[in-house]
Amino acid sequence: GRFWLALTVFSLVGQVAWVVENMYFNVFIYKMFHATAAQISLMVAASAVVATLTTILIGALSDRVGKRKLFICVGYLLWGISILSFALIRVDVISPMVSAGVAVTTVCVNLTILMDCVMTFFGSTANDACFNAWLTDSTDDTNRGAAEGINAMMPMMAILVVFGGFMFFDLEKAASWVTIFTIIGVVVILIGIAGFWLIREPKVTPSPAGSYWGSILYGFRPSVIRRHKVLYLTLLAFAGFGISIQVFMPYLILYYEKSLGMTNYVLVMAPAIVLAAVFTAFYGRRYDTHGFRRSILPGIALLMAGYLALYFTRDTLPVFFGSLCMMMGYLSSNAIFGAMMRTYTPPEQVGLFQGLRIVAQVLVPGVIGPAIGAAVLKNAELVVNGDGTTSFLPNANIWLAAFAAGVVLCGLLAVLLSGLMLYGSVAAASGKSALLAIAGKNLQKTTSYVVVMADDPARSIGDTVGYTFGILSEDADISADNTSALLEDIKDGLGGRVDTSTYADLTSLADALYDGNAGAIILNSGYLTALDSLDDYSTFTQDTRIIYEFSTTKELEPIKPNASITSQPFVVYC
Repeated sequence: GRFWLALTVFSLVGQVAWVVENMYFNVFIYKMFHATAAQISLMVAASAVVATLTTILIGALSDRVGKRKLFICVGYLLWGISILSFALIRVDVISPMVSAGVAVTTVCVNLTILMDCVMTFFGSTANDACFNAWLTDSTDDTNRGAAEGINAMMPMMAILVVFGGFMFFDLEKAASWVTIFTIIGVVVILIGIAGFWLIREPKVTPSPAGSYWGSILYGFRPSVIRRHKVLYLTLLAFAGFGISIQVFMPYLILYYEKSLGMTNYVLVMAPAIVLAAVFTAFYGRRYDTHGFRRSILPGIALLMAGYLALYFTRDTLPVFFGSLCMMMGYLSSNAIFGAMMRTYTPPEQVGLFQGLRIVAQVLVPGVIGPAIGAAVLKNAELVVNGDGTTSFLPNANIWLAAFAAGVVLCGLLAVLLSGLMLYGSVAAASGKSALLAIAGKNLQKTTSYVVVMADDPARSIGDTVGYTFGILSEDADISADNTSALLEDIKDGLGGRVDTSTYADLTSLADALYDGNAGAIILNSGYLTALDSLDDYSTFTQDTRIIYEFSTTKELEPIKPNASITSQPFVVYC
């Protein structure tokens, strides 16, 4: 009960806070301080940089110390306090502190951008880096699907909560923003306090200090990029997709409300988002049945059609259908890209690639996309506010710019799909060569496993940073060369260093795992059967779990007869 309550509460509140920041902070500085498009772009970019660095660095630090609960709860407390601070960023509060001749609104915009970075640091620490890790640590094959289902619903629920709540406020008044920031800040603080009781600390094995930077930088190594070309091409195309979205997203609400005059924009956006989410829930299955190419291209086509519809239309009903089309393309394509990245991410190294994913998903789009939007709106129409200041009006050119970015995305997709075809051709050619080789040569495949106890928290080889690996001595190991090759293979992903302990025989190696003297052991595949055949180790395969498999193949020298069997008699023994 407590787990599901903690999951629901923390996931929903965290997403509400992120929706307010991502969709309404630009509205806040626009309405209160008449921010320019360039200032909005700067705020989004700065937040993206901080979110990326925080998620990567704090996520690795949390792994290093083996704690989740402390980071989540303290992070939520500080996150809430930082949200409360925005209630004090008002012209009437800041004006007495500013020297004569200095524009108060400019100071308020700069303070908002600075505090947004501070808030993003605490929010990313609590939610992006540690809550998501806690969710992974706290679930297994019996409940992970159900937990992910609840977690995946929360961004949509948060949008509906925020849109519904904001309908009751006049966002032109500073008092409304004070109330909004106070409510959200207090709720986040209370959730942080409740977390000390709600959240159970999962068992996480701390990783050593020496592995910290090695784990962070693993996905950026050229050797890793060469081994996983399709994954990196997918990340590149995903970044292009994100750039196209971020060209318009920071200005979306302002465009609906100010440029189109839709004071009821919530009644346009909310149904479009809900219908697009339902569509995506069913469309996501297309990836499983039709593959990447036949599922991503229709999604991108929907997105591009939505851009064109929004560029050419101004009336409510056409804008709704354009928004629906755009949202359907956005959410469905996002799901297909996510599935593609999961497909080509090595299952034993998922954690090591998360830094690179956050760069493609948050950093690159968050910096480049809003900058393109700001450039497009540089000469946008200006309106005079009641206090004599001016504000820009976002225009339909943001859709044209997003469409142009989408054209570039199509080029990236062409490269990716060509890479997939090449990958398939090479794989097919390799398979044919292998069959021909087998027909004419005697090949031997040797497989070794990395084995941990069944209740060990490590789910992949990337989770064994800091473990001591038990191995057999060269004299006792029938596959010593394969063991050495396996250790070399995993070294980069474990910070460049693997600690080993050597054992003289198979039972001593198994005992080291049972006794905890070795966190993991490396075994030839044939040894599992050998251990199970021993009375004292008959439950070894039930007590343990394989988290990594490594194989090598080598050609054996053919046996040459002493005489030609075609001209000399020979004997066959039966």
